[in-house]
Amino acid sequence: INDWKPVNQHEAGALKDGIPGLGWPDAERMHTSFQDQFGAPVLGQNITKKMYEKVVKGDQHEFITRFLEQAPPEQRQQFTGLVRSLEYLRLQKHREDTSTSNLQMDLHENARLWRPPKQRPMFDKSEINISRVPLGTLVQEKIRTTEAPPPPPPYIPPPSPSVSGLGSLPLTRVATPLGSDAGSS
Repeated sequence: INDWKPVNQHEAGALKDGIPGLGWPDAERMHTSFQDQFGAPVLGQNITKKMYEKVVKGDQHEFITRFLEQAPPEQRQQFTGLVRSLEYLRLQKHREDTSTSNLQMDLHENARLWRPPKQRPMFDKSEINISRVPLGTLVQEKIRTTEAPPPPPPYIPPPSPSVSGLGSLPLTRVATPLGSDAGSS
């Protein structure tokens, strides 16, 4: 009989040396471009009641509020880490049983810390029937009318050059011996 079973490496007791961290300091772990541009938020700076209301019993909320008002920044940071760990443990079973897309779309949990403001209308009520679809070169604004420029003067051709005094006579076809019937017999 073989009673040997492999150790579940995901249990907390299997990590004899604690959570692996490779010795990286927090400032160099998980660098993001957002942190580079805007900096990382300081933990423990803005602690609201909604952050800890689901992991601490309701009768202790007043005590915690008083504690946070008087606590130095280091203890506030430690409290924020505690609340984050408790929140993770509170939702651990739910995360194991739910798909990633359902977790991301969990409106109740996502709205717990931030609820977006109500969207304002894009258009005023007076503009509701105005189409915003461009229709080629047609303009939906008021057409600006300007006075048309005066018409150009009528075209007068330049005078014909004078060749043996015939410049003013119209040019017509003159009969030639090739073009007439007299030359053909």
